[in-house]
Amino acid sequence: MMQKVLVHNQTNLQLLHEIEKGPNTKGLCEILLSGLMVLVCLGSDKGEVRVEVEHNGLSRIRLIKAHESDVACVALSNHGRLLATA
Repeated sequence: MMQKVLVHNQTNLQLLHEIEKGPNTKGLCEILLSGLMVLVCLGSDKGEVRVEVEHNGLSRIRLIKAHESDVACVALSNHGRLLATA
């Protein structure tokens, strides 16, 4: 069953991003806004992490096979350049 991550603007509740992905029973998602936007959530496959970086109107998406088993935790550093998974 596909699930979605929805990202809304807090000011006017406008939907900014809608990402379809695989099951995420723990609701794992991390977002950073500091000159650039970094959004991390689970990918569609087991152990996969989806990273979207948006800067100056350009968006880049990477799928990282982080683990052989399910991902239990994701965290971004303050500047968004480092990603930790467990």
